[in-house]
Amino acid sequence: MPQYAHLDMNFPATVMDVVLMGRLGKRKLWFAKQDKEKARIAIDEVDMASHIHTGFSELSGGQKQRVLIARALCSNPSILLLDEPTANVDQETEENLFSILQKLNTNMTILLVSHDLGFVSKYVKSVICVNRQVVIHPTSLMDGALIKDIYHSDLKMVRHDHRCSEGGHCHD
Repeated sequence: MPQYAHLDMNFPATVMDVVLMGRLGKRKLWFAKQDKEKARIAIDEVDMASHIHTGFSELSGGQKQRVLIARALCSNPSILLLDEPTANVDQETEENLFSILQKLNTNMTILLVSHDLGFVSKYVKSVICVNRQVVIHPTSLMDGALIKDIYHSDLKMVRHDHRCSEGGHCHD
């Protein structure tokens, strides 16, 4: 799934229409009943059933990302490749998207690009870092020394794995 959808926002496509585009290679002349059922299932998987008849252009950025993930799911992939699926969305939307991806990951492999190692590491099992070399490691090994080695710079890590509701401090 690309980072940005290149869809004409003036084109009157609904959520269902966009998700059905994931079945285009499988249809003959019209979408079959099973294509529409696959689309409904994919829309349910990304929690967008209440928007099935909503125009794609009326959705928020995070909702559009979920619809595009549903479109990808429609073709029954064994691997889902995502290029920064949480680019340009707020933190709550980012957490919702990663929660959906975490559920999907029980049935398929998901590879995604992210520049936010701190945030994404709480949702993934392994990290593949690419910067002129490839380094693969479990997220449990993420520490300052590894970050310095990957980025070739002494970055300041700010840990945000505390919750205000559990006695941690807030950044208000």
